[in-house]
Amino acid sequence: LVAGLRDRLRTRHELELASQADFVVQVANDATRLSRALARGLCPVQLEGASLQSALQDLAHQAEQLHGIHCRFQARGMLPPLDHLTAIHLYHICQEALHNAVRHGSARNVRFMLVSRGARHRLTIVDDGCGFDLQRKPASASRGLRLMNYRAGMIGGTLSITSWPGRGTRVRCQFTHASPPP
Repeated sequence: LVAGLRDRLRTRHELELASQADFVVQVANDATRLSRALARGLCPVQLEGASLQSALQDLAHQAEQLHGIHCRFQARGMLPPLDHLTAIHLYHICQEALHNAVRHGSARNVRFMLVSRGARHRLTIVDDGCGFDLQRKPASASRGLRLMNYRAGMIGGTLSITSWPGRGTRVRCQFTHASPPP
């Protein structure tokens, strides 16, 4: 509607009002784009038909777009096919670690790594944020840390967190996983 109004104002040579309407169009388009990116993060469609790797690659890209940080994903080794719930838990561990890195750690660089060696697998999220003292973590951070630990336990994995005040944080989920039954 605003784009139509903008066009009508241009034909009437009301350029100042047309410029304001154009600004509203741009803001609305940006809001729509960001809303879609946020919704994609809440329910990663990629996990339905594709792989965890492609979902994490997309998460890295979305992080760059939404937060203005440098974020990349790397995979090494052959990850066997994962059942949907395992992939969802791993995705959300990564998403929570990313959220903590940006919100609490003010990280500018985040890296996700998914490494597979035989039946042993490791998802690692490393950031260059401010880090924190594990003994004195804030209550808001500990909720996210407990949730990541819960998710790791749900897939039979373990979660470890290492943080260096002033230098960043590393979240690591180690798990073993057999291929899902046919």
